Amino acid sequence: MHRFVAVALLAFLALTGRAQAAPLTIAGNVNAGTLFCATDNNAPCLYGTQVNDLNPTVGILDLGTAMIGGLLIEGSLHSEANGPALNVINSSSLTIQNTTAGQITLESTISADGFPGPTTLIANSGSGTWQTAEGSFATYSFYADALNAIGASTATDRPGTLISTFTDTAVGIVDSFAVNYGPAPFAAAGPFSMTLGFDMLLEGSGRLISRGQTQVTDVGAVPEPVSLSLLGLGLAGLAYRRRR
Repeated sequence: MHRFVAVALLAFLALTGRAQAAPLTIAGNVNAGTLFCATDNNAPCLYGTQVNDLNPTVGILDLGTAMIGGLLIEGSLHSEANGPALNVINSSSLTIQNTTAGQITLESTISADGFPGPTTLIANSGSGTWQTAEGSFATYSFYADALNAIGASTATDRPGTLISTFTDTAVGIVDSFAVNYGPAPFAAAGPFSMTLGFDMLLEGSGRLISRGQTQVTDVGAVPEPVSLSLLGLGLAGLAYRRRR
């Protein structure tokens, strides 16, 4: 009887395709040497200095204001949402300011796994406003992985398929940009992961204001838990009967 229940449980887990998700994670590298990381609810991360999450809500990573390698980053907020209709990963900051007279580079990645499926469509967008930052540039990139690999173990760890990318260069005293992509096909039974890349060069005393980056997928209809359980028990029963 115990073996019958165990087989039924395994069948149920296989059908739901769910696993324990890793926490929402960020890794960054300033000026190719100052490393930092952050995780939802401050789970340990090992990539340089860990920045504290200020929000205890699961799925929201709030870094507040931080000074990292000459960059003053204010209002740094990141989040994920897992269904029921949409899966979403967001990354934003109110202001990123170069507090030095020289150029500063930043490579950063935010990643989350365990998004439920099935999904068939994916879309993303990015935006921002440059202020006194002429010559600065930023590259936004968007990834999704049907194999559910979590990224951001390093500043450039971005698993899966590159969905889209774009680069904007600052012109003049003030300059804004916004780019949208999709919906485009992306097939995953679930669970799957999504990862955002944000890389920039910021000129001395320059600012990037209201930076926003979002990726979204749909969530298709899945069998109800009761139906899944019954199907799992039926499969287990067949296996048990064959053994007898």
